[in-house]
Amino acid sequence: MAGLATALSYAVARERGEVTHRLMARDLDISPLAAEIVLQALRPVVLEHFDVEVSGASLADIEGVDEDVDDA
Repeated sequence: MAGLATALSYAVARERGEVTHRLMARDLDISPLAAEIVLQALRPVVLEHFDVEVSGASLADIEGVDEDVDDA
């Protein structure tokens, strides 16, 4: 239960733009990939049950970002 509460706290902070998956990974001594997976899994819960202004910090929000990059 404590692990879920910790992950949820990081997920809320992530959506507020206060932390990244790398900071979570470092703090909890897990891989950045594992942190990103957990944060992505908790994102719908955070958006539905917490009053957060979405920061666009998640990978889901930046997919396709390379489409606007000029290769010149």
